[in-house]
Amino acid sequence: MKIGIVHLTDIHFSEKADLKQKCISLTKLILNNFSLADVLFFVISGDIAAKGKELEYAFAKDFLDSLLSSISEAFKSLTCRVIIVPGNHDCNFDYDTQIRKNCINNPTYKSLGDDNSVFDACVVVQKDFWNFYHNYNDIPRNKIYYKIECEHAGVSICFHCFNTSWMSQIEEKPGSLFFPVSKFAKDVGDKDYNISISIYHHPLNWFTPETEINNRREFQAHLNKLSSFQIIGHEHEEYFEKLDLYNQYSSSLYFSGAVFNNTDNVNDSGFQLFEINPEAKTGILKCFKWVGAFSGEIRPVIPI
Repeated sequence: MKIGIVHLTDIHFSEKADLKQKCISLTKLILNNFSLADVLFFVISGDIAAKGKELEYAFAKDFLDSLLSSISEAFKSLTCRVIIVPGNHDCNFDYDTQIRKNCINNPTYKSLGDDNSVFDACVVVQKDFWNFYHNYNDIPRNKIYYKIECEHAGVSICFHCFNTSWMSQIEEKPGSLFFPVSKFAKDVGDKDYNISISIYHHPLNWFTPETEINNRREFQAHLNKLSSFQIIGHEHEEYFEKLDLYNQYSSSLYFSGAVFNNTDNVNDSGFQLFEINPEAKTGILKCFKWVGAFSGEIRPVIPI
């Protein structure tokens, strides 16, 4: 069995974004690389839109639907799924309220309380994102942390999806975000999966160490416990790390994707492909950069 993952991030759809040629090149590479795949996941780790607006998601839907249609037409038996998390650019701040601004001012577990009212007030700026999301998946009851589970040919796969942008602002700084790990730890469950992958937008250095429990370390430990590898975006840089927590005997692979669409520099664009062999518990990473078309290179085999 072969599993394919197409990782796109920071696409920033807007009226100015002309991605026709990139879509054509991307489609060709997917067709060339995944002819033997059994299942294919399109993972978008945030910033689909430029300003989180409805029209921008209409452009995103046209792009993604065209891509999926081309793949389905070429490989009629291939199962395709779309996995999406929001980024800070997926927040439409036209919907912002004073209540939300008050809620995200130094949040703590105490200020969040025992219900979800703070989160409900905060994700209002993601209204247009969630309407777009509903084209490809049911809207989750919990918009801060949700799982997408799949089973194919006896292989169980779980994507752990984290909405790290629930408290995003127009101008945010590294070390300012908070992810309420313990609020949603019970939602993880105790089911074991053959492959577990965490998807989120902001790298770990964007989370605060200033809380009573260091939230950056708390979030990292949670992610390592859940997943064998993690896929992120936001900083527009392609880099790969292994995150080890020796005191907890855990480690996880960490993949940051290149910006898919840089409106200031059209050649500063890229994406990643993963080919996973669950039987061998290994994967191959291929990284592509835009040079009039996407050109790529294969990275060393990675353990899953």
